[in-house]
Amino acid sequence: MHPSAELVFDTTKPDGTPRKVLDVSRLTAAGWKPSIALSDGIRQTYAWYLAQNPDAIRGAH
Repeated sequence: MHPSAELVFDTTKPDGTPRKVLDVSRLTAAGWKPSIALSDGIRQTYAWYLAQNPDAIRGAH
């Protein structure tokens, strides 16, 4: 690419970011229920991550 070339993004096209969508309706229909609320799971995962990566809280790399 030439150094003076302008990069233009077409925002009408998909950006290529993979999208994952979880649907538990079939599990729910079979009687499954989550044992941990989503907000609690996120909180617990974040706490675990910080415990595994003590430098993350200080922003060190």
